[in-house]
Amino acid sequence: MQVSESKKKIVLKKKTEFDLILDFIVKKLENKPAHQQYPHVFLPLHHFTNNKGIAFDHIEVRRGYNNQTYLVILTRDRRDFEFNDDDDNYHTRNDEDIDDNVIRCVGHHKSLQVAVDEAMQDSDNWDRCQDCNVYSENIVNHHCVSCILSQRQVEKAPDQDKFSCVICSADRLLVHRKKLACGHQDFCQACVERLRPRQCPLCRKPFN
Repeated sequence: MQVSESKKKIVLKKKTEFDLILDFIVKKLENKPAHQQYPHVFLPLHHFTNNKGIAFDHIEVRRGYNNQTYLVILTRDRRDFEFNDDDDNYHTRNDEDIDDNVIRCVGHHKSLQVAVDEAMQDSDNWDRCQDCNVYSENIVNHHCVSCILSQRQVEKAPDQDKFSCVICSADRLLVHRKKLACGHQDFCQACVERLRPRQCPLCRKPFN
């Protein structure tokens, strides 16, 4: 006997963990005080990275105009945050060791799922230059545009205007040579900024 469409058993799709976290965010937004013009939720991230291995620190979800859309922001800024519900904002606990390479990736859509996916897709556009350590969306073979142009300058410069860094062995312009407190100076600025611990690689004398 043929079963009518109305009597067919309806099978509900089981919610994934991603669906559940979206429900959690929506519920938190709905529970925000009515006086907030643009309700938002701030969640710290512990080990989320994009497809280049760049870690992001928190995700923020805001309701848009008339609560009709969602704005999702993935951010990397290496600061320690605390959220204050009283003034509806978040503040840094420590500003002493801040990574200047701030990244903000945005998704905007009437669907929260699509907005999150857009922000994650935007994050995958970012990579880190292996020369200067700066994050950029404009990376070619792991080199940013600035470093590519700088290398072009080095190639065209006469020998007396450049030097070879003793750390990375790359040729650099003399204007980028960094002299340490100990007197050693055949280092490029990018290599000096990456030194950990902060001491001369030749004589091991500390520097600031």
